Amino acid sequence: DPSVPVKMGMKVKKKADRGKNWETESLGIRKDGKAFPIWLTTSYLFDEEGRIKSAIGISRDITQEEAVEERLFYMAQLLESAAYCIISTDPKGIIKSINKAGEKMFGYRAEELIGKHVSIIQAPSVPIKLRMKLKKKADRGKNWETESLGIRKDGKSFPIWLTTSYLFDEEGRIKSAIGISRD
Repeated sequence: DPSVPVKMGMKVKKKADRGKNWETESLGIRKDGKAFPIWLTTSYLFDEEGRIKSAIGISRDITQEEAVEERLFYMAQLLESAAYCIISTDPKGIIKSINKAGEKMFGYRAEELIGKHVSIIQAPSVPIKLRMKLKKKADRGKNWETESLGIRKDGKSFPIWLTTSYLFDEEGRIKSAIGISRD
């Protein structure tokens, strides 16, 4: 819509006329005439009578940030549309996310699982030896895979193949776990 820059310019001018601080994403133009995305903010300094004395503008090239955001959006879409169940948890096993395949596999909506412990989808009949072995690996952040039993919202148990990997922070502590499973 060609009127967008004009509308944005009018909105910014109104704020500037009132001395109201503002920020926006916009386009900068390089010396060679090429446009590039920028983040721009403007603040105002006033004299003793409250009149605008000067303006301070700060801008930042956000080309890299847009590329990262686009990549993250692409990865999120990829995970959401994957054929296997993908679940992320915090270090204590609290579910942070689950994709559509996981919702279908376990019969829950994501909202029903997020914030709950991952044990909600583990069948109680999983042998205690297996649970202890997997907990030891999880405590050390060691990736693992196994056959196990899941449990659907309707209470029916079913066999699953499950693999779990861990993400670590800069100090080497577990930041989150990613579980991928299939029926």
